[in-house]
Amino acid sequence: MTPALELVGIHKRFGSVHALRGADFTLLAGEVHALLGENGAGKTTLMQIAVGLLAPDAGEVRAFGPARPTLSPRAARRLGIGMVHQHFTSVAAFTVAENVALAAGWPVAPAWLRERVRKLGDDVGLPLDPDARVERLSVGLRQRLEIVKALAAGARVLLLDEPTAVLAPAEVEDLIRVIRRFTASGGSVALITHKLNEALAAADRGTVLRRGEVVFAGAIVGETAVTLAAAMIAARWRGRWRSFPRTAPARVSSLK
Repeated sequence: MTPALELVGIHKRFGSVHALRGADFTLLAGEVHALLGENGAGKTTLMQIAVGLLAPDAGEVRAFGPARPTLSPRAARRLGIGMVHQHFTSVAAFTVAENVALAAGWPVAPAWLRERVRKLGDDVGLPLDPDARVERLSVGLRQRLEIVKALAAGARVLLLDEPTAVLAPAEVEDLIRVIRRFTASGGSVALITHKLNEALAAADRGTVLRRGEVVFAGAIVGETAVTLAAAMIAARWRGRWRSFPRTAPARVSSLK
């Protein structure tokens, strides 16, 4: 498959904190790629660099081919890269349709706006009432709106930051169906999460960050929550993460 987005050798410091240490990440066209790691591992920082919200200290960003030392948010948007943040960005006092129009750069007044927003939500499996005020929406519907906004702006690549953190189990299943529908049509999704079972259910491949370094990258098939957790917490050893057993070890008697 052709890479839709690549980050190569990314370094980022915040003062004395080396948040990313030569991190690589490749998102292929048509795939769901889970970006895993504990809090503070560098997941969100890496994706913020991908959409131009942060500039790397070293490394390259490659979006649909050409290498760039950095992207601006405007350039990322033109290339079709959209990020749905953990903290929502919609204007609470505005309607769903008004928020989508603002995100997409559409005029707010035209009569076609409401129907266009309704059709977009229905087409991707995220139905919304275009006349509803955001302040009256549930958390799950607000997140749905954030995804529709990104798609209205032309996103071919979606970076979802902890998207299931605020969702009920049924809503998580709906989200996974939407993600799969999007990638089946040629889109790509980076799923930033620390919920391993959801990553296993949704993703084709995964990358694990630990203290800003990539300690695992590859197919999710054949991995378990145990092995992925091991990658998240185990020390590096000879360039690889140390495998934990896939089944619980037999109890070892204490030494006397």
